[in-house]
Amino acid sequence: MAVQFVLESTGVSLFTQIDSLSRIPEADDHVYLYAVGYKVEKVETYLEDDAVTNPLSGQVAPWALSKQLYKIHLSVLP
Repeated sequence: MAVQFVLESTGVSLFTQIDSLSRIPEADDHVYLYAVGYKVEKVETYLEDDAVTNPLSGQVAPWALSKQLYKIHLSVLP
């Protein structure tokens, strides 16, 4: 799982991706990054799947979740 914070007005990523969070923020939540307050406008989830070989059985799974990315769109609090 990866998390990316994106500024809603410009689409610019605020900093590099985070590998995990204890909780994914929801719309209308407030988050604080580097002492700046932001409002969560929307959260997009991107899933990537591919054929993955099971390390125990050696069988190729027809579908397996390989990546999960949350794009959290933020606006600066007034």
